[in-house]
Amino acid sequence: MLAWVVAAGFGSVASAQARGVAEDAGKWPQNVDLYAMLDQDGAPVLDKTVLASSFRQLVMELGTMVSNKPNLPADTVGLYGFDIDIATQFALTEAHYRAGETSPWARAEVDERAPPYHVVPTVTVRKGLPLSTEVGASVGWISGTSTGTFGGFARVAVLEGYKPLPDVALKLGYAGYVGNPQLDCGALDLGVTVGSTYPIGRLPGINEVEPAPPIALPEFGAGLQFVVGTAHLSFGGAWAPATIPTVTTSFGFTY
Repeated sequence: MLAWVVAAGFGSVASAQARGVAEDAGKWPQNVDLYAMLDQDGAPVLDKTVLASSFRQLVMELGTMVSNKPNLPADTVGLYGFDIDIATQFALTEAHYRAGETSPWARAEVDERAPPYHVVPTVTVRKGLPLSTEVGASVGWISGTSTGTFGGFARVAVLEGYKPLPDVALKLGYAGYVGNPQLDCGALDLGVTVGSTYPIGRLPGINEVEPAPPIALPEFGAGLQFVVGTAHLSFGGAWAPATIPTVTTSFGFTY
């Protein structure tokens, strides 16, 4: 089976608040440390415009990292359905063109050496509800740090299973950055997914292929999902204008 999906919507960093709480950065040197932004190459950063611009860019990219990812097909799991998915996300934090400016990730690390990417292992669950609705939640850990992500979402299929018409699903979700005493950050997404599935003949060991672009702007992406029985394997990528690209691979089961 081959599924195509077209998605669009609105997304935003819902909250970003700095808190005046210091922490022992030596324990977790890759943690976002806002106090480290006040010093660069051994000299204090006195330009408030530079600090404000770096903080804004950092929040935008962090919001992209923690946001609900565009890896869901257009159809829901059904009234009695349940889905669990284990994913690994690669947030390419240094793939964004900086125009010669210092990376905000380098500014926000005590050793001023930002890694080229961050790895975020994530577990997501979905549960079907009546009237073609479903709810889901996800939790992840930003590797090498004491921080993580936690989010939830709800979806309703306003059109589902009426071939040859495509499936249409609406989604509302929120995800947050947790574990950092200096910073609160979250991302809100609202979108619509349109897609359908067509038979292409049975391939050895593969039952379905489902492209899964994102459902929230300003993030765009694409992916493939291979389904064998109750198991599925997914590959995808996403990019948000003015921030960073992410690459995600996952596997899971649908019951």
